[in-house]
Amino acid sequence: MKLLPFLALTALVSPLLGTDDYELPPVRYSDTTPKDGVAAVAQKIASGELKLPHGSTSATPLALLKAFGVPMESQVLVFSKTSKQRALINPQRPRALWFSQDCYIGWVPGGACEVVSFDPVLGATFYLFDGREDKPVFQRDNDCLSCHAGSATRNVPGLLVRSVFPDSDGGPILTAGTFQTTDESPLAERWGGWYVTGRHGHSRHMGNAIATAEGDQGKLDRESGANRKDLAGMFDTEPYPLNQSDIVALMTLEHQCATHNALLEANLNSRLALHRWADLCGMLKEDPGQPLRGSTLTVIEDQAGRILQKFLFCREAELPVGGIRGVSSFQDAFEAAGPRDKKGRTLREFDLRRRLFVNRCSYLIYCQAFENLTPRLRDRVLERLHDILTAPQPPADFAHLGNTERQTLREIISDTVPRLPACWKK
Repeated sequence: MKLLPFLALTALVSPLLGTDDYELPPVRYSDTTPKDGVAAVAQKIASGELKLPHGSTSATPLALLKAFGVPMESQVLVFSKTSKQRALINPQRPRALWFSQDCYIGWVPGGACEVVSFDPVLGATFYLFDGREDKPVFQRDNDCLSCHAGSATRNVPGLLVRSVFPDSDGGPILTAGTFQTTDESPLAERWGGWYVTGRHGHSRHMGNAIATAEGDQGKLDRESGANRKDLAGMFDTEPYPLNQSDIVALMTLEHQCATHNALLEANLNSRLALHRWADLCGMLKEDPGQPLRGSTLTVIEDQAGRILQKFLFCREAELPVGGIRGVSSFQDAFEAAGPRDKKGRTLREFDLRRRLFVNRCSYLIYCQAFENLTPRLRDRVLERLHDILTAPQPPADFAHLGNTERQTLREIISDTVPRLPACWKK
């Protein structure tokens, strides 16, 4: 046992220096065939059970939305050239994005559809589906990793929401800087290069505006694009299913992407750590099912803590004075997705006055990315969540949750989350 610290350190050192962690065993991201939601839809297309319309109109993404169970009401529109199909994107032809808790779909008129799904081991997987082809198929697109697996996503294949100072063609004025947008971002840094519909009072964001360069700075007219009911007059909305890019949907998307990234990073790091733990136990002829210790235990605890920070909205930016108000059917569609506890309460209920949600535990506790966590990590997150919600006084990071809210969260989670650890049943 005296050799354990040395062997543990040795086992945790990458055998392939310079290789991305997600390309190492047991993940082998690029060499492994995904088993995600795309595989099931692709099989239906191949068998003829699902027939998708041909062409580059919105009929193709609408069919994909239905196939993947993604609500059309989640539509948001981005006109900055910050994606693979940047040549097609500009303020007069924005890219539409739709999302559910388990899938993201993007489309720009005249282009292919982009799909992000989630594999139990690989995490986020990226695809192109070009409805203009005679026999369109889902093509896995690892070129996306040039942006979606860099420092902005902590070197893990993940999701990215950016706010930029867009020029008249949608290109970001890079000298002016950019912002990575999450639910922690102040309103003043959000939505540069995006269209935004909805009410937000006297506060101002960066959306609905073209920037001009002034030295190393970007200048935006934040006033004319504020508090818009719709997008009439800004561009031709006819090619798009909806005339909206709802502020509530945008804020939900930003929370979801940041939280998904925490789950994806945790899944990768825990799988790598447990793989090395199993190797180490094999060298020592020990049972890998024994209680974790050393660096492996540290990884599990650290990643559980990062997830809980996101799940419980620890650094959520306060909403503008007077709150926000959407101008679409997104809110109703989102809240209707449930699930609800015995008293009819849900983690999907919006507040929109001071914060995004009434009950501050993320609905992503129900998502595939959380279910895909290694069992030891998933259980540890739920055990620590129970400790936070039942403590006489919550830890300092979670002191924003009052006793009444913590009791409500305990009841909702007890009724709606499957496979809870034993501590939840006492």
